[in-house]
Parts: sequence; C-alpha cells; structure tokens
Amino acid sequence: MIKLIRNLSQGRNSLKVASIILIITLFLSNVLGVLRNYFISHNLPVQSTDIYYAAFRIPDLVLNLMILGAVSSALMPVFNGYLQKDDKKGAWHVANSIITLALIILTSSIVILFFLMPYIIHLIVPHFGPEETRQTIKIARILLLSPLLFGISYLFSGILNSFQRFFAPAVAPLIYNASIIVGAGVLAPLFPLGDSRQIILLASSVIFGAFLHMLIQLPAMRHVGFHFHWIADYKNKAVRQIGKLMIPRTIGLGSNQIMFTVFTALASATRGHISYFSYANDIQTMPSVVFGLSFATAVFPSLSTAFHQEDDSKFTYYLSKTMKLVIALLIPLSALFILLRVGIVQALLGFSLHDSKVTADTLALFSISLVFSGLIPLLARAFFAMENTVTPTIISVISSISSIVVAYLLRSHGAPGLALAFSFGSILNASLLYVTLRRKYKGINERKLILFTLKVVLMVIIMSLVVQAFKGATSDWFNVKDTRLGMFAQVIICGGVGAVLYIMMAQIFKVQEVQALWRRGGKN
Repeated sequence: MIKLIRNLSQGRNSLKVASIILIITLFLSNVLGVLRNYFISHNLPVQSTDIYYAAFRIPDLVLNLMILGAVSSALMPVFNGYLQKDDKKGAWHVANSIITLALIILTSSIVILFFLMPYIIHLIVPHFGPEETRQTIKIARILLLSPLLFGISYLFSGILNSFQRFFAPAVAPLIYNASIIVGAGVLAPLFPLGDSRQIILLASSVIFGAFLHMLIQLPAMRHVGFHFHWIADYKNKAVRQIGKLMIPRTIGLGSNQIMFTVFTALASATRGHISYFSYANDIQTMPSVVFGLSFATAVFPSLSTAFHQEDDSKFTYYLSKTMKLVIALLIPLSALFILLRVGIVQALLGFSLHDSKVTADTLALFSISLVFSGLIPLLARAFFAMENTVTPTIISVISSISSIVVAYLLRSHGAPGLALAFSFGSILNASLLYVTLRRKYKGINERKLILFTLKVVLMVIIMSLVVQAFKGATSDWFNVKDTRLGMFAQVIICGGVGAVLYIMMAQIFKVQEVQALWRRGGKN
C-alpha cells in the first residue's frame, strides 16, 4: 500500500488514472466537507455560523484575485509550454519568480486589509448588529492568513499538475477538511454553545489546515525538481506573459467573488440565511467538483498539449469526451438532489424542520444548474489551454452581473432567491462559453452531443418517476417525518434504486460514458 501511494504521488498519471485519483479524493474530500458542516451546524449556533461564513468573504476574494487566476489560466499553460520544449531550467526560473512575487503581493495585501477590515466588514454585512460585526472583523483578520498559505499551495498544485502528478494536490483538501473537523467537532464543544472562543478555534483550525494543505505537497514538489530561490524576475518574458494572461482571469474570478459578497450582504438581512445559503451551496458543489472540476483538471494538460501541437482533432476529442461524461453524471444527480432534497439536508445536517425546509428549497434551486456548473470549469479550461483568458473573463463578468441583478430582484426570498440567481448566472455562463467555443472548433459534433443529451434526459425522466414512487412508499416504511435515521435510509434506498436503474438503462440505451469510469484501459 505504501509503495502504491508513493508511485501515485511521484509518478506521472495518465488521463484515466488522473481522473480516477481526482474523483476518489475529491469525493472523500466532499464527504469530509459534509462531516465538517455537520459538526459546525451542530456545535455552533446559527448566529456564529453566519459570522464564520461572512468572515470568509474577504480572504476568499484575495485568494481568487491573487492566485487562482494565475494557476488555472496562466501559470500552467506557460509552465507546460516550457516542459514541452524540455526546458526545465527555464520552467523553474519562471515558477520561482511567480512564487516570490506571490509572497510579496499576498503579504502586502494581507497587512493592508488587516487595518481596513472594520470598514470593509460593514459593507459585507450591513444588517449585522454591533457585536456580530465586531466578531466578524476579528475572525476575518485571523482568516487573512489562509490566502497566503493557500496561495503557495495552489501554485504547487498547478506545477504538479503540469508534470501530471495529481495525487498530492488531490490529497491536500482531505487534510484541510480533517483539520476543520477537529476544530468544529473536538475543540469547539469544549466551550459553552455560543462562546466566542468556539469560532476563534474554528478559524484557527482553518489556518492550520491551510498550512497542512501546503506542507503535504512539498515532497512531491521536491521529487519533480523544485528548489525554492528568491527570484522576483518580473522582467522575464514568460513572467510578463503570465501576468498578462492572469489579469483577465483575475477580473472574472473577482466578479464571481463580488457576486458572493453581494449575496452575503443581501442574506445578512435575515438571521440564518447566510448559513442556509452556504450549507446548500456546499452540498450542490460536491457533484460539480467531483464530476466537473476533477475531469476539467485532469484533461487540462492534454488540452494544452493538443493546442501546442496544433492537433485540433485531438483537442475536440478530449473536449467532447469529457463533456459527455459531465452530462451523463450530473443530470441524474441534479434530479436526485431535487427529489430527495429534504432528506439529504436533514440527513447531512440534522436541522430543525424550518431550517431543513429553507436549506432544502435553496438546494433544489441550486440543483437546477448543476450540469451547467459542472461544465463551466471544463469549457473555461478549453480557452485557457488556448492561452485565451479574455473570453471566459468577459462571459464570467456578464454572468456575475446578471446573477446580482436577479438576486436583488429576489432579495425578499432570502437564501432560495439567491440560489435561483446563482443558477441563472451558471446557465448563462456555460451557454455563452459553449457557443463561443463552438465557433472556434467546428470539429465538435453538435448533433451527436444534442442527441446524447436528449438520451440522458429521457433516462433521467424514467429514473425520476421510479424514485418518486419509492420515495412515497419509503415515507411510510421509515416514518421519515419523525426520525433523522429514517430520512437517511430513504435517501440511501431511493438514491440507490435511482442509480442502479440509471446504470441499467445506460446499458439498454448504450450510453457508454456512464461506465467509462469503471472500464479498464481506454485512451489516455
């Protein structure tokens, strides 16, 4: 087992192996995320969780603006270009320059934001009382350390992914979530419910988890040849290219974070709705990350290589194949989430009837756009592979603005209205990305893709009817209204019946993509 783990973490991973690694580890990470949310919701009052999630807005904004745009859209394509030319010396020079500049910029930003935090928090949670605002400022200042640690860690991840080493970056989130679970499930209960020390411990566990997220990737980085040198070579042509590529992406990610910040401000008007929105978002994010982001991350180096080799047929093959996988897996999951929403929320979070209903309605409205949310990372990375960050940025900004407008119009509906606004933006984002990409690559067989999607939808309709019938029957069997265990059993049985039926229909309708993750061999 130890030898297997060493081989996975240090060896190159094929597209299929990379997809499996990412799916398994992201699934486990999301399972831990569910446990994390369970302990947070059970061991802290909703007033504290509103503070906790609101305090994340500024650190998340810093991380998205400064780092994530550079990793996904700029560093990886440029770094991969050096590897394609077998110029590792040049690649490491660029990597060290980016890491050094990131350290300088992030540290400076954190110091400035530390002093500006009281003014910023008043804008983010305008409806909070004085004590809640004071606590939010304190927690946000603690969490400001996370962008620095995550920033370096995500740069490590991007470099390792360029070497097609996916194991260490995929395991890192497991360690991060485990740290928060310890904070929420072990340390927080040591103090009385609502004690301010609970949320401080929770924030501290986030920082420790971020540190471990970075530390776990260091051995793999050393194995691929990384040795850190303080080099701030901002005049380097490749470094400047990364800067130019990341500016549009930074704007796009920034608009998305501004959207969530506006959502937080709107949700702060009603106690608990920041938490309801965050919990439902975390649940719906699970499948879009496991089956959307994981596929997009795994296929990105292949798309980038195909583009650099000017092989359009290979590029469209990887893109179309991955799109079908996302569609085949996320449309049925979207239907199951909508049908079983109350049971899922109650089983995972154990809320009261009122809290469960609001969170479940929010989850259902999120789930409308689940397949679109899963396609966005893939379609965006297709543009990134072409070193085009402007187009996805423009589309992201348009989508975010649209979501904000819809959210403002639906603000009286609280968290469910915000979820509907988010879904509207996701559908618009994915649609615009696909239409624009389709103009560039005529090799995408749109007719086959539409027929494939219609086939999946037909299968999902049949599955949904059967699941709904089982849902009605199991309500009497398990007395789900009175017991959380009964709801959990209903979700497992109905979800299991739906999954088995869907796989059986995939055999009948010859939808091979559903079995792709379990088949051996195949193209890499």
